[in-house]
Parts: sequence; structure tokens; C-alpha cells
Amino acid sequence: MSSQLDNVPHTRTAVLVVDDEQPLRDFVRKNLEARGFTVHAAANGLEALAIFNTQPLDLIILDVMMP
Repeated sequence: MSSQLDNVPHTRTAVLVVDDEQPLRDFVRKNLEARGFTVHAAANGLEALAIFNTQPLDLIILDVMMP
């Protein structure tokens, strides 16, 4: 089965996944890593800011309904 992500150029593309639910965060991370993305993950806003301030990122996937 083909995915839309299969057609996206992502050589060394860095993604930050921010979600307070670890199973969802892990699921997204594993799927992106399997497609060759470099993935950083954060469980909350403070962790996300620390990564944002220290890592070059191309995309942030953010759960906007976090506590």
C-alpha cells in the first residue's frame, strides 16, 4: 500500500513530534523513522521548546489539545 509520505522528499528532514500521549508519540515517531525522517519527540511544551532551541527542524507535528 502506497502512502502520500512515500512521494515526499525527506532526505535528512528533521521532524519534531509533540504529544502528551506516549503511545501516539511513539507510533508517529516509528512510522516517520521507517520512512527515513530524523525524528525528535517531546511529551510537553517545555521539552518541545528545548528541542526547538537546540535542533534544526523542518517540521513540527503538534498536538494542540495538550494539558
